Formats: sequence, structure tokens, C-alpha cells
Amino acid sequence: MISSFLAATDQENDDMTFSITESSTKGRVNIIDASAGIYQYVPLRDETGTDTFAFVAHDGVDESLPATVTVNILPINDPPLAHSGTLSLRQNQPASGIMQATASENASLTFTIVNNGIKGTVQLADASTGAYTYTPALNQYGSDSFSFKVTDGMNESHQAIIRVTILPAFETPEADRGNFAVNFEQNYGYVSDILGGESEITIESWVKLPDDSDQAIVFNNNYVLYNLSGNVYGEIHDLSGITYSCQGGVLPDDAWTHVAMTFKSGDQLVIYVNGQAVCEESVGNMPIKDEDSLMLIGGTQNYNYNALGQIDELRLWNMARQESEINETMNCLLRGDELGLVSYYRFNNKENPSIVPDLLALQNINIIKENWTDGIVLDAPLPPEDYALILTDNTYISTTVDAGNAWTMEAWVRLPLPDNCEWHSLFSGTTNAFVCVRGDTKELGLKHNGNFYGSNYFLSDLSSGWHHIAVTGSENVQNYYVNGKFVGTAVIQVTGVINQIGNVSTGSEQFASLDEVRIWTIVRTAEQIKQHYNQRLWGQEAALAAYYDFNSPDTRIADQSGNGSDASLENSANLIHTFEPNRDFQPGDPPGEFTIQLDGVDDHLVTDISDLSGSAITIEYWFKGSSLQSVISQESAIGYIISGYNGTHVLSNDGGKSNGIPIGNVEDGNWHHVAMTWKKNAANGFKSYVDGVLFAQRDSVNVPIPDMNTAVVIGSLNRAVNFASGYLDEIRIWEMERSVD
Repeated sequence: MISSFLAATDQENDDMTFSITESSTKGRVNIIDASAGIYQYVPLRDETGTDTFAFVAHDGVDESLPATVTVNILPINDPPLAHSGTLSLRQNQPASGIMQATASENASLTFTIVNNGIKGTVQLADASTGAYTYTPALNQYGSDSFSFKVTDGMNESHQAIIRVTILPAFETPEADRGNFAVNFEQNYGYVSDILGGESEITIESWVKLPDDSDQAIVFNNNYVLYNLSGNVYGEIHDLSGITYSCQGGVLPDDAWTHVAMTFKSGDQLVIYVNGQAVCEESVGNMPIKDEDSLMLIGGTQNYNYNALGQIDELRLWNMARQESEINETMNCLLRGDELGLVSYYRFNNKENPSIVPDLLALQNINIIKENWTDGIVLDAPLPPEDYALILTDNTYISTTVDAGNAWTMEAWVRLPLPDNCEWHSLFSGTTNAFVCVRGDTKELGLKHNGNFYGSNYFLSDLSSGWHHIAVTGSENVQNYYVNGKFVGTAVIQVTGVINQIGNVSTGSEQFASLDEVRIWTIVRTAEQIKQHYNQRLWGQEAALAAYYDFNSPDTRIADQSGNGSDASLENSANLIHTFEPNRDFQPGDPPGEFTIQLDGVDDHLVTDISDLSGSAITIEYWFKGSSLQSVISQESAIGYIISGYNGTHVLSNDGGKSNGIPIGNVEDGNWHHVAMTWKKNAANGFKSYVDGVLFAQRDSVNVPIPDMNTAVVIGSLNRAVNFASGYLDEIRIWEMERSVD
């Protein structure tokens, strides 16, 4: 954008005014002061080269001849844009893809990996094209991500994220894969001991046994699960030599039945039949005895307790599952990435008939006799869990994130807070706490140089359960928000680097549980906090410095923002007790990865679409703003299509600009879905919809839409006038008349 003066002379030195007689083609000319000739030239986005416009001067009586102004638009190097994407692959199978990026100058690009994955690694095959190969780590399942950026040699893009989904290998439909079980009549399987030495276990399986004779389902010298005279029997030998046993529940003859045994030292040994607890026995504080003995499936080797029927879906866990958890998954397959799952035998792959593969590849079962039969039919796996982080008196998150002098920090926390803590530190530096709570009063505030500064808001006023806390800091003031609402202010501010989250390194200042932790290097507005506090993030939001969602349980907490601020979980003794499925708080999905914001001045997009001709069309999009003009437009000497012309959709072949179809009131600052449909020569063939509801309609003419052979423009008419102001998302153009459904 430049400002300058238009010049003219008058022999009588009369006052003059200036006006534009011929507009430019590559920019817009605005007369700022007509009497002084001051004008402003604004080039259209990405235009370069020579442009011209013409003007005349008036002295109140006569008008000058037109004069031409030549403008030379010099090119600038815009940074390239890296695009996020997705990748789906199978367990233990590498997959290849191509990272996507664009550069307005069509420059040569170079791709680089910024942050590698947690469950796999990515390698660039060609840095100039973005071709890559992602290799999952052995036996990993679930979600992962990695980030990349691109440079054109002068400027560097922001980071983009590839979100990876690793699917279980057993879902691959191949020969000899199906719904099978092993018949253990005069047969058994064996595998090295898996659960010895554990303080918690769960053994569960589906069985179909022909009668009530004594039959072993799982047998080890230190833990057994039996059919004992038609009842389910479980036995544990602990490290001190004490034996605990429990028997109950009836196993019906020749019917598929789910059986499970759980053990937790210091708690109970429990037997379940079809998801119902049928026997409970208190146990001591010692773990299971650990000695070198095989775990046998369907047999006992030295005892005459061999199974006579079928066993399917054997699952081994290093945690004592709750009754609700057993009920939730016993009738469906597992994904394989469930927290605490140690080994998983589906019996559905008989490519090698003497092997039952462990889907987690810890230990395969060897069977002494090939005897495969039909198995139990189960539902599809449940979707992946959302996890939250549980904190104890000495666990905390260690990180290094520079919040700067203007910041926003957010987290979901579960109340009530732990008792007997002098402080509860949510975000802390080495000496000061950005966000903390007094242990005695539960007042929300901060600590600075050993002093507490409160917000006069008390978390004790809140109900038990999950609540959102957000704090902004700038200009020596911190503002506090709870569940999206402003609640108080502290007239001092902590600045600098965040080192600890959820607790401090010295311990005993912990919160109970955390989820969805976000750190921003801007002060988010009250409206932004209110609008997004209960939604997940994509990770590429502007000024997002770090984002921890805890959905990949590990001692390494991945930063989902792509900025590489991965954190460490310190002093966690056991992941199965540090992460828990978060069923109470489930944030909504983001409303969309990105929207486009148009400023109403000169913002617009030019597409590669040039031919919308034909006998039918549908145009639809989401809009939020104050001026819906030329959202979708195509205009040439042959004709035009404009969605957003004086409050109407217009077609040159059907009524023109004077007889369009009304759009409706969508300029109220809220999101609305706008759609127009047209079909040649049809009753009510020209329709307008708002938010999926028919707003207006009329008959259409028997004239097709012509081929205008010019680019479809978004947000402007001919790239020069009628600029839209607001946000656009999900723009779709169809070569058909879509129905309301």
C-alpha cells in the first residue's frame, strides 16, 4: 500500500478536485482528499508487475484530459505455508506419504522434520518433495503425531502436524484369519510366565466347556483359573508363600461364558462370571510369587485337569480391572493399546496352526495339538480413551516453556483438591507460581517472591468434579476465569519460564488430576476463553506455545502444539495408576481446523475453478460476519454467478441481479450455514437455505449456466469490489442440485 499525490496545473490558479476515471486492474485506488489529490493505492494480494489508472482534475468549470499513473508492484517473498494432514497404517507396517505445502511464488521448497513421533519415527525420503516414510515402533497401536516445516530458502513456514493412526494388525482381512478358537480336548498351550511378580493382575477369557469336570483355563505354579466341579475357581500364591483362593459362580455346560480373575495386593482376589462378581477374598500386601514356570493354557501338564472344550479371547493385564471395566469390554474386541493390557490372544489367526499369536507380541502361545474350531463372535473395539493425569504428593510435570510477559494458561482440574497441602501449584517457575491455590482457604491466586496474591475467588465454592481454570497475565495484572467466566484479578504478575505443572519438584503441592493443559504467549480475550474452554485444540492455533492432552500414557508427555515443548512425568511409579480414562470430562471436538477471515477491505481468494456451466449447481458454506458480499462469485462478459449480491443469490441466466433469490439474515455475527441450489427448468428449481432450512424458492428458467471461462473468486467480485467481511468455512460447490437432506 502506498499514498501519494495527483498533480495538475491551472492557469487561473483555481482550486481543483481530482477523480478517478479508469480503475486499475491489479489494485484499488482510493481518493483520500479530492481537493489535495491525495490517494491511496492498495495492490491486490499476490499481484506484481505494472499497473495503471487514470484521473482527471476539475476547476469547477472545466475538466482536464485524463492523465495516466503507472504503478510498479515489486514482488515480495511470502513465507510458504505448510499444511497439516493425517496418516493411517497398520501395526508393524511402515507407511509412506507426502507432506503438503504451498508457496505463492512457486519457489523450490525444502521440507524438514521438527518433532518426531512417540510411537514411531518418520524419515524424509525426499526433502524437496516432502515424501516420507513413517515406521511404527514394534507392536504400537493408537494415535501418534509428528510435525514438519518447509522453507523456500528465504522464509520458513510455521509448523504443521501429521496426525497418525496406527490400526491393530489383526483387523487385516487375510486368508486363515477369522473367528476361530482352539479346542483344548487332550491339548494344551504354553507360554513363558507373564504375570509372576506383579502386585495386580487380571486374567479374563471366553470359554465353552462341555461339562463340570475339573478343567484348567490358565495354570501357573503361582496363579490358576479353573473350572472346578462346575464353578469358577481362582488361586494366588504370594511372595511370602501364602495361598489365597476363591470359588463361585456356575459355568453352564457347552455355552460360551466369560470368566475373569482379578488380584490386587493389599485388597482382594475376585472371580467374575459374565461380568458379575461371584466370589471375593481379602489378600495381604505381597505381590504374586515370581519363579521360572510356564503359564499353561487349557492344561496342567502334571495334573489331570486338562480342558475338554474351547478357549477364546484370552487377555492378560497388569492391573486389577474393575467390574465396570470388565463389563464394558468383555463383549467387544480390544484395540490393543488399552492401558495395562500385557498380552492379548484373539485365536483368530491360524496361519501357523501351532501358534496363537500375542497381538502385543510379548509371548506367543505354543499349542501341542492343532485343533481349531469356531470362536465367540464379539463386537468391534471401542474407540480410544481420553486420559487424564493423576498426581500424587511427589509426581509432577517437568517442562520448559517461556510464557513471556503476556500469556494465558489453562487447565482442567478435578476437585476436591488433596487435603493437608499448604499450597496447590498449577503452573510454576523455579521460585514463583504463576497459578496456585492456598491449601487452607482454597483461594485461587499466585505466589511472587514468597508472597501470595489472591484473586478473591475460592475453589471450595465449586462442586466436586472437573472444572476449567484459565489465567491471563500482562502489564502487572493477572485475570482469573473459572468454567469460562471471569472471577477475579490479582494486581501483580509472574513472568518468564514455566518449569513445573501440577505440583512442584519438592512435592506436596499437587493438584488431584489434570487434563487439557494449554499455554499461550498471548492474552486471550474473555470471549475466546468462554468460546473454546470446553473444546479440544488442533494444536496449530496462533500463539499456542504448548498443549498437553495426556492421551498417550507415557513418562514423556507429548506437546501437541508442534512446538517441541515435550514434558516429562517425574516420580511416577506406575503408569496404570498415573493415567486414567477420563469419562467425566470429555471436551468437544474443535469446530474446524481453520477458518478464513476476510477483512472487508481487500481480502479474497482466487481459485483454479473456471467452469461452472451446466444445468444444475449447489453452492454452500458457513459464514459468520457483518457483510456477506460476493462470497462465491464468477463474472465475465458472458455472464455471472454471485452468492451474496444485495442480500441475494444471483445468476445471469436466471433473472440477473434484479431478480435473485433472498439469502436471509445471516449478518448477525453468528455462524450460519448458507446454501443455494439451482436446477434448469424446474418448479421451485431456484432455492435458498439458511442453517439447513428452506428460506426462499421460485421456478427456474430453461436456460443453462454458461461457461464464463474465468476464475471463481471467494470474498470479492472480480477481485476489486464488494469485499466480504467475516469468517468463512467449509465452502462446497456441486455440479448438481442437492436436496435438503
